[in-house]
Amino acid sequence: MLREAERHFRVVPFAILLGDPEVYGSSGYRPVGNIYLPFKNAEPNPVVLVKPLGSRLWPQSAVVIEGPPF
Repeated sequence: MLREAERHFRVVPFAILLGDPEVYGSSGYRPVGNIYLPFKNAEPNPVVLVKPLGSRLWPQSAVVIEGPPF
């Protein structure tokens, strides 16, 4: 299912998910520590996993993910 979603979203540089690195690591997802979720009641330190969908490198600076909580 992850592969199908990744194929569908090839126009974006990264796939991002919240999850267990032991489960998703085998699919190429790696934890990153520079994500900021600025919405009310956000988990203070979520485990955010990222997988590049192209050749672009994940930024070193803070990355803000805006939008409603899910």
